[in-house]
Amino acid sequence: SVIVVPYCTGDVHIGDASRRYGDDPSSRPVAHRGYRNVAAVLDWLAEQKRTLRNVVVTGTSAGSYGALFHTPAIANLFPSAKVVMLGDSGVPLLSDNREVLRQWGADDVLAGLWNQRAQADPLDAPLRQAHLVASQAGARLAQITTDRDSVQGAFYIVSGSPGWRSDTYTLLEEVRRLVPGFRSFVVEGADHGLLPTDAFY
Repeated sequence: SVIVVPYCTGDVHIGDASRRYGDDPSSRPVAHRGYRNVAAVLDWLAEQKRTLRNVVVTGTSAGSYGALFHTPAIANLFPSAKVVMLGDSGVPLLSDNREVLRQWGADDVLAGLWNQRAQADPLDAPLRQAHLVASQAGARLAQITTDRDSVQGAFYIVSGSPGWRSDTYTLLEEVRRLVPGFRSFVVEGADHGLLPTDAFY
């Protein structure tokens, strides 16, 4: 069985806010409601009352972040299942996450998702914390990316830093120290999104 959560709200599946951008007061607000979309899917899934042995949570690019952030809730739905999360092309989000996450309303979402299992400030190294919380929920975790990912690198440059590659290696090393059994695969190249390719398999 496969469940797909489409990406349509520009907030890596963890936003819960409406924001108007730019100086034009007549511009349409952007509904960052990725969290509500995922929550609706998880509510539906809980109603199915299925018992599963294996669950794979995965996503590419923005979906990689959503997969990681929501893995603990999925693991809680299936406490007897082996849960594996594979993130594809979704390591360091931006060079400075804090203001973007606040704009999306993701700071409150993350605080609610993590409860007391994370540090007090959900915006303090959120990707490192997300791996730790997912691991504490019993999931096995892995990340795959290319070493010169053109899309992730471009987002990083736009957010004020050319250091995506070094920050990627730093994050992966931090997670390896924190999370037993964590695996990462850094592939040579600039491709973005490896799961849809034959080369991955």
